[in-house]
Amino acid sequence: MSNSDIYEIRKVEIPHDIITEVPGSKSVTNRALLIAAMAQGTSVIKGVLFSDDSRHFMQALYDLGFPIHIDEENATVTIEGFGGEIPNEEAEVYVGSAGTAARFLTAFLGLSKGRYRMTCSEQMKKRPMKELLVALEQMGSEITYEEEPYCFPFTIGNFECKKSKVVIDVDKSSQFLSALLIAAGLSQKDITIRLEGTHGMAYIDMTCRMMEQFGVHTEKTSAGTFLTKSGQTYQALDYQVEPDVSAACYFYALCPLLGIPVLVNHVHFDSLQGDVAFIRILEQMGWKMYRVWSTEWIN
Repeated sequence: MSNSDIYEIRKVEIPHDIITEVPGSKSVTNRALLIAAMAQGTSVIKGVLFSDDSRHFMQALYDLGFPIHIDEENATVTIEGFGGEIPNEEAEVYVGSAGTAARFLTAFLGLSKGRYRMTCSEQMKKRPMKELLVALEQMGSEITYEEEPYCFPFTIGNFECKKSKVVIDVDKSSQFLSALLIAAGLSQKDITIRLEGTHGMAYIDMTCRMMEQFGVHTEKTSAGTFLTKSGQTYQALDYQVEPDVSAACYFYALCPLLGIPVLVNHVHFDSLQGDVAFIRILEQMGWKMYRVWSTEWIN
């Protein structure tokens, strides 16, 4: 083993209070980008995570004609939405290998009046899409496949509502349901989606809560059934993307290890992310929590 393979970790001689920030959540970032584009008015999204997925998402929105200003240095994106209307009635959208962009944009464009060609990386061609595409076809979307049925690339759109009640299986990806739920918020008819499978329910809860933050309510009427009523509109917001709580937990773990207070900015107990339960575990271990400006001290 050479010296270049060794990373020396310095011992903390005098522990001190930790106040830090971690990058934004990818899941929250991508949902916020889409809903902001669907909203009426200009949204400012702060704390954006800039990753391959989010960059593909932003480029796709730009290609669809949405006015979008990106300030990567300050982790901020400003998007002007048109109440569910897409500025360009025709466009080509490339989603790379970004699963969230692929599923979320497919549902949005599938329930639109325009006509859009969607392409992706070779890797994304092999990832599951069929369950979502079948549901969109049943609802009234026209889809023309260029290679394998129910796989990228395809052309989608020309939506005319044929069916407002569909079934979606999420065993392969909960993003199928999240995509339909977000897009259903713009429907002119009540949309009922019955769920099959139990994969990724925490992400479904995240989707529903974020929809409500932007002004659209989805009701879980019975076990596995979601009703989104027509006549709702997403409203533009100044929106703070939550930090990635999984990353934040590494810093919170220093609290019992070093016996010092730790603050990760913008992490709060009503987080959309299930990993916030780790902070409760520290609390059960005897560490006290102090609320400071929508963040949490652990001491």
